[in-house]
Amino acid sequence: MKHRRWTGERAAWGAVRHERFEARAHTGAVRVQVGDAPPRDEAAVAELLEQLRRDREFYLARGVYRRAEDRQHVARLFEQAIEKLRQ
Repeated sequence: MKHRRWTGERAAWGAVRHERFEARAHTGAVRVQVGDAPPRDEAAVAELLEQLRRDREFYLARGVYRRAEDRQHVARLFEQAIEKLRQ
């Protein structure tokens, strides 16, 4: 588990995630804005991009979907999230 301390000098975002076995739980993002600076930490963005790629592969390979369209929808959601973070 990684621990990060926020000093309050710049904008930030964070979330709490717990992974054990095949179960996953994740809070919604908590955004903290300081002044007009957007919450952007390039190292955190790179880490999140990698996590999204791994999660996409996990859910596409091991997810159970009622219809092929549902699997495609999940794939599009991951791609949209990845693309937004690249901006």
